[in-house]
Amino acid sequence: MKTIELLKFLQSKIGGELDFKAAVGHENHILSIPRLLVEIQNEHVRFEIKNKTELFINVYSVPPHLLKIYHENFVTKLLDKVHLHAEIKIGDEEFDDKYVIEFAKPEVAQKTMTAEFKDCILNLEPFIIFQMTKRDYTLVKNISKNYDVDCAVNDIKNMVKIVKVCCEVWEE
Repeated sequence: MKTIELLKFLQSKIGGELDFKAAVGHENHILSIPRLLVEIQNEHVRFEIKNKTELFINVYSVPPHLLKIYHENFVTKLLDKVHLHAEIKIGDEEFDDKYVIEFAKPEVAQKTMTAEFKDCILNLEPFIIFQMTKRDYTLVKNISKNYDVDCAVNDIKNMVKIVKVCCEVWEE
């Protein structure tokens, strides 16, 4: 499915406004980046496709802190063994072995990583990166031929749930 088709099908399922962001590309050519803006469960969400292979899902709610999660790989595992990686461990062996967690203090990451939060992260698979920035929650996915509207709907449900979980944990 072409990228714009995915966004159009998604718009037909969840609503929102489809537009195109102008960006300067190679040799100053103007590129048109398709995106879908929608409100889901009182959260402003943007779906944006970059490089025709990556889908960015942004939920515009300010996270309680910074956090970045991506998959362990050979290099990060090697750096772990020689204690040269600043990765955070949360005390869940299975989760710690699968993911790299960065940009938060260990106690902050541990508090955030409730069972419900971790379950949402697992439900976002496969993904490239999940992060909580200063202004939003961002998920980056590689759009494969198997990625469809139902996958996107599932991803956004999990992203919105993560926002709710973080609000609950940090409002205590």
